[in-house]
This record gives sequence, C-alpha cells and structure tokens, in this order.
Amino acid sequence: MTDIIIGITTPNVRTENAIRKWGATPLIIDSASLIAGQALHGIIIPGNRYDVPPRLYGQEIHPQTQLDVSTERLDFEIAVINHAYKQQIPLLAICGGAQLLNVVLGGTLIQHIPDIKNAQVDHRQPAGTLQDPSHSISVLESSRRLRKSAISKAYVNSDHHQAIDELGKDLAVIAVAEDGVIEGVEHMHHPFMMGLQWHPEYFSSVLDEPLFDAFVDAAFIASLSKRLAA
Repeated sequence: MTDIIIGITTPNVRTENAIRKWGATPLIIDSASLIAGQALHGIIIPGNRYDVPPRLYGQEIHPQTQLDVSTERLDFEIAVINHAYKQQIPLLAICGGAQLLNVVLGGTLIQHIPDIKNAQVDHRQPAGTLQDPSHSISVLESSRRLRKSAISKAYVNSDHHQAIDELGKDLAVIAVAEDGVIEGVEHMHHPFMMGLQWHPEYFSSVLDEPLFDAFVDAAFIASLSKRLAA
C-alpha cells in the first residue's frame, strides 16, 4: 500500500511513523502542494499548542486562549479542510485540528473547559505522558467508523483546554467524555472526515489501531477512485 500518499500539515514523527506502519507514505504538505495539485489520498491535521481565534466563530477572546502571532499555519489548515471537503479526500483532524474543523464548518468552541460548571475531568494531562490514557470516553451509536470496532467505552489520552461546543454543519458527535465534553465528531456525508480530541498517534487507547485501519482504508479507496477516474 506504499503508493497511498497521506499529507500531513506539519512535521510530526509519531504520526509519520503510524502512517508508515499502515503501509502508506507520509508527505509533509504546504500551500504550494495544494496549488500544484499534489495527489493526496488522505490528509492528517495534527494538533498544536495554539487555539483557534475566537473571531472565527463570533466570540471575544478568553484570557486563557492562546493565539499564534502568525496566521500562516491557520490560513493553510483552513484551506486544507476546504480542499479535503470539496475533493472528498479522507481527513483526520487531531486535537486542535478537530476544533478547527468544527469552526470551518460553522461551529463554535468552548474556550476554556474549566469554566464549565459540570466539567469534572482534567482534559490536560502532564506534559510527556500522552503515551498513557487519561480519562474514559463513550463511543456513540452515531459513529460510522468507531462502532465498527465494537468498542463502546475506552480510555484515551488528553491534552486540550478547549472543546467543541455548537456543531459545525453536518457533523455528528461520535464520542464524549464522562463530563459530557465532546471527544470526537464525524461528517455525516463525507467519505471520511473525522475530528478527535485525543492523540491516536500515541496508541494509548484500544481505539487507536482501529482508527488508523479505517483512515488508511478510506485513503486506499480514494486512491482507487482516482485511478478509475484518470
């Protein structure tokens, strides 16, 4: 399956190694890749330390919201999401990537989870511990992908202080933490467009291998479709 090309929006060794483990080829992409029409069969948006600007979803900035002084990566990843949507390319958006996916599709965010009265779970575990699970999540019946694993509850790692609030267009909640915080969303009509709050590239959860199975399988199907259309 080495002819399956998975674009990654920023270098991430664990994500790149996971893609290779599943027999596909990781490719770090940039704006020029999209403009040049680089053949991509799947795309991953890894998380980062910066938050999505609240101006994009009509809110004032919270004191705990951390913004990048440069909008270059933000603008690029917005373009990537729109490209994946229009071209029906499988997309896996992780942590902050999941939040950006929701905002691009018209949703909003909770800017600081500890502000929620019923927030009972620590969603930001200590640095350097993402190889260990942190809290439990429930997998909902609405998931077309996660439910195939026959796993209804799992423990996942966690490193975020923001979360999805109002859902973007055509997104469905597929996983929630025990305090009700949304942990996963999936597009109801796209072949594979999923956002996850945890980091599956660490393989700390029993859900992570089935997730990469499903994602790379979707990329393989996308590659076959491109060949037939050529």
